Amino acid sequence: MKIAAAYENGQVCQRFGKAEQFKLYTIENDRIVKMEIVDVQEPRVAFLKEQGVGLLVCGKLDMAAQMELMQAGIAPFPGAYGDADMQVGALFVGMLESEKKTKEEAEACGETEGSSCEACAHREQCMDYAAKKK
Repeated sequence: MKIAAAYENGQVCQRFGKAEQFKLYTIENDRIVKMEIVDVQEPRVAFLKEQGVGLLVCGKLDMAAQMELMQAGIAPFPGAYGDADMQVGALFVGMLESEKKTKEEAEACGETEGSSCEACAHREQCMDYAAKKK
């Protein structure tokens, strides 16, 4: 997977449509293994898709661009500012923590004697609960 940041002089570019470069972060085995700066090619969304980008960190992003990104399978994270590496790092760490927490909660939510999915605080996120509701 790759994360892209609209990039300008080490910072997150504040306008996706004005960015002249993207910084691409290649993720493998829960680690950033490669970073590269590439010049923007038009059309931007198609270029990002060709690069294998799944997430985009940027500043301002209009609704039309958000929709185009989502239709291309790229999740936009607008509103970022400051150092691009720090912003992408924070997003990535947050994703890892969320994934770890979800996994731990799923493992801890097995039904035991005297308890059930109905009583579990995590039942809305639990796949077993969703399957039992059907």
